Amino acid sequence: MNLSDRIGKWSATCHTSIAGIPEADWNDCAGKKDPFVRHQHLRALEESGVVSPDTGFSPRHIALRDDCGNIVAAAPAYLKTHSHGELGVDIGLAMAHERSIGPYYPKLQVEVPFTPISGSRLLIKEGVEATTARAELLNRLKKQASKYRAASVQLSYMSNEDENCVRQSEFITTEGNAYVWNADGINNFDDFIGKMRSSKRSKLLSDRRKVAASGLKFRSFSGKEIGPDLAPKFYELYKSTFVRNTTAPWLNLNYFEMVLECMKDSLEMTIALKDEAWIAARLDVLTTDIRFAQHWGHTGSVPFLLFEMGIYQTIEQAIATNQNIINFGTTGLHKSERGIPMEPTRHAMWFNESDFNEIAEMGLNRKRESALQERLSEAERLPFRRSPSNEKP
Repeated sequence: MNLSDRIGKWSATCHTSIAGIPEADWNDCAGKKDPFVRHQHLRALEESGVVSPDTGFSPRHIALRDDCGNIVAAAPAYLKTHSHGELGVDIGLAMAHERSIGPYYPKLQVEVPFTPISGSRLLIKEGVEATTARAELLNRLKKQASKYRAASVQLSYMSNEDENCVRQSEFITTEGNAYVWNADGINNFDDFIGKMRSSKRSKLLSDRRKVAASGLKFRSFSGKEIGPDLAPKFYELYKSTFVRNTTAPWLNLNYFEMVLECMKDSLEMTIALKDEAWIAARLDVLTTDIRFAQHWGHTGSVPFLLFEMGIYQTIEQAIATNQNIINFGTTGLHKSERGIPMEPTRHAMWFNESDFNEIAEMGLNRKRESALQERLSEAERLPFRRSPSNEKP
């Protein structure tokens, strides 16, 4: 179903399925820097059943069109009846809204479901005046929220460019954190560990020796080697990791089968084998410059394997493929002490009832301050030398 309205030089259509928008038109807006917002990935989420009204997501994607009907901007948007997959971006606001205003859900969420990775949320076709188009997308999102009686419009894990625009459109902004590694001139793994204090470097090397002594074999798949036939074994490891943490997996087998088919050129899978049996697997999403260490699963049977595959080998592979940035996601306290610093993630909210803004701003400012304090605390745990000293390199 597509619903259209026109104001000024642009019209907007609202789509209840990503399949209702031509792939090429959407991807012209999404670009190539962020694989997660491309048509293929959003379609895999929907057609696998991960994202559907039954799971609390009702797609309401916005496409902005010029006078000729060509799509010039777009936003992946969903009416949501919960806040799952956002990792506490709006924690506490639902109860406050219920008490002071009324129902908090549905909300109109601009995001990539179950993908807490920063990227563009307001997608602009190359050659279109971006500031104006972003502002118009935000206006249309507000109109859709009012139309569907959504209490708010929320953008999660947005880009810096998105944040600059929302600040001009009555949105309240806040921050979270993610673990992001930057090469900063590092040319090999020895350069990386060479910046560490000797005690931390010794511990890291000891961890690696213990994994090496376990007799595991490692293999990586990419490009044409990637396919849906790898999905069942990967999913079993992925699911078992959630089960050990007494949580339900976000994604399903159908999703991984579809992604391994339609996004194979943007993926690399690394597996650990013990006597030919899979005991761990990591699935990375790749761009020219960035590696997203997004999905992981293991049996838990080999100590330190999480660090070996999830961090050290990931860095080695990024260096080998000239990727200067690795996004390691938003969770994992073990990452700081192994050399992965935190960077802020950016989020924004607009509420239909402006009377709630003061309450929301207080809560979101507290979250911003909490995120800052977390970054400072985690920075203290980094293993690197802080200043020149007599310590031997």
